[in-house]
Amino acid sequence: MFRQIGQLLVQGFQQLQTFVSKENSALPVAPGEPLPSLTDAEHERLFIQLLEEVKQGWQQADITQFFMALEPRAHHSQWLTWLQSFGDRLLASGATHLELAVRMVKFGEVSSGELGNIAQNIGFQLLERARLREEAGLPNNEVEPPQIEPELPSNNVEVPPLDPELPHNNQLAETWFQQGYQQAIAGDFPGAIASWSKTVEIQPDYYQAWYNLGLACHNLGDGEAAIKNYDRALEIQPDLDDVWHNRGDVLDDLGRAEEAIASYNRALEINPNLAQTCYNQGVVLSHLERYEEAIKSYARALEINPNLYEAWYNQAVALETLGREEEAIASFNKAKELQATRSQHLA
Repeated sequence: MFRQIGQLLVQGFQQLQTFVSKENSALPVAPGEPLPSLTDAEHERLFIQLLEEVKQGWQQADITQFFMALEPRAHHSQWLTWLQSFGDRLLASGATHLELAVRMVKFGEVSSGELGNIAQNIGFQLLERARLREEAGLPNNEVEPPQIEPELPSNNVEVPPLDPELPHNNQLAETWFQQGYQQAIAGDFPGAIASWSKTVEIQPDYYQAWYNLGLACHNLGDGEAAIKNYDRALEIQPDLDDVWHNRGDVLDDLGRAEEAIASYNRALEINPNLAQTCYNQGVVLSHLERYEEAIKSYARALEINPNLYEAWYNQAVALETLGREEEAIASFNKAKELQATRSQHLA
């Protein structure tokens, strides 16, 4: 009987790779002079507003543009740090936050990557707490999400006038960089590549432009060019975990699996809390049939985000392949449980 289950698992694993893709962890770096970072209150207001838009039908492309427009004031890592803190405050409060929990789970469904995973994890914990209170006959002290008037960041970024304090060459580099950023937001990646190429021609140490060139080339399917640009960015600024992660994704797409694993390892040395990086590394190791190592990568991803059901699912496949049948069944059941919970709360 278990062998039949195992065959289904293997088939499921093969199918899973067709719809669970490796995730780029960062957006293009935004232009301009440094702007004040968002306060915690501003993070919360914008995030609640974003959840409402997702409830109304926003998809991944809309969410990406939302964060692109905010990038000058809130980078990816800042959003991750804030959301973890926000989740801790929600879980420490006495209220159940049912509506907010459902919206966060929905956001995790629509938004791929670390931020979506964290939001979904918080949402599931809030829902589980509400379920336990209900079973114990305790009242659910629900708090409605605050109502926010629409005030979304604009995607029509204006190029500011040249700064007279900057040397002439730096002004030209900044102007080309900002033009490329606007073109990328509009989906014109060939135009963005042309503009950012001008940027680095004028100012070769502009690592953000090299990084964005890598992202644009990756979006256009030119993996070799993406790697060259990522490498130039890392020569200048070697501690960019997002670049190492995305570099690993491209290397795997190019069939250079060992180099991809090494790139993921470097990202995790810089930031050990990247669940998606651990998961992607596990996928690559599974393709190489290095199942013991893959299991360790999936387990590490699940330590960071226990609700990453794809990791439970693929871990089950690796365990079954190694003959560890009881562990495989437990892992597979956990994946099914998470899928069922997700379907129930999003119905």
